[in-house]
Amino acid sequence: MPFVLNDENKVNSYGFRIRTSGIDLSRFQNNPVMLDDHWESTRYVVGKWNDIKKEGTNLTAIPEFDMEDEDAARLAGKVKRGFIKACSMGILFDPQDMQYETDGTRVLNKCELLEASIVAIPSNANAIRLYHRTDNGNELMNAEQIKLALNITQTKTEINTMKRVFLSTAALIALTLTDKYDATSGIEQSLVDDAILRLKNELDTTKANLNAKESALKAIADQAAAAKKLAVVKKVDDAIKEGRFDAVSTGADGTQVDNRTEFINMGMVNEATLDAVLSALPAKRSLAANVHNRVPATGEIKTMDDFQKLSVSEQLAYKAANPNEYEKLLATM
Repeated sequence: MPFVLNDENKVNSYGFRIRTSGIDLSRFQNNPVMLDDHWESTRYVVGKWNDIKKEGTNLTAIPEFDMEDEDAARLAGKVKRGFIKACSMGILFDPQDMQYETDGTRVLNKCELLEASIVAIPSNANAIRLYHRTDNGNELMNAEQIKLALNITQTKTEINTMKRVFLSTAALIALTLTDKYDATSGIEQSLVDDAILRLKNELDTTKANLNAKESALKAIADQAAAAKKLAVVKKVDDAIKEGRFDAVSTGADGTQVDNRTEFINMGMVNEATLDAVLSALPAKRSLAANVHNRVPATGEIKTMDDFQKLSVSEQLAYKAANPNEYEKLLATM
């Protein structure tokens, strides 16, 4: 379904119309980027625009969402289900290309399309983004720069016929404009636009700070997870060395069981459970470690009769310490 990127018959929130025939698409067609709500970052690229064309007074395009991106797929679903139907342009323009009509409205005759975004609400202060050229390239204009640029060619007639609007009490409180409102004539549209832009800039700053904090928290969480895994792996490997269980065993069906990995996974889920299980498994001890009596010297045992005269504990100790000599004694029987 095509989206209308521009309708030159409609006045935007800044008080001017954009002539569709004067929109330069050359750079945009080479990189038809689709952003989420004009956030100028690769993180917020949600797709691209296809079949970009001018149809009379309208500029239209068909969105193609990056379905491998979770946020893009979410937006695509909302568009498909009809919950989001709006988009808006980010344009580069020269205030000198602004022309005044006989009815006092302004028309921008020429501009360059840099990006187009999916937005929730069209025709508000965020429905179009304005850029200007600087020595460092193209930069997004702030509220003061926009106000100055749009006032460069302002005429006395326009000042005298300044558009006024009526707002609800809740809107006036939110925009902190209650002291500038007249119940009879309303309030100047430009004051409302300035207040909305101010709130948008504050929101942009808040979002940027939140993203920075989220990145920092993720880094801390990743470090903690890595440290936990190192500790769990060490506990499991130490238990294997102590003979508490085998790293690999054979199951009842003859298949190999990776006990080491299973114990590591257990520890990553609940380290306390791993500690309890490992402590319940007895460590293997060598026969020599269980014998506390003296170990008879090889020279003392020359025949099986000599061996049989030893106590049971001494026999065990001799066998553990001198396996080859013990085999020779057996051979003499």
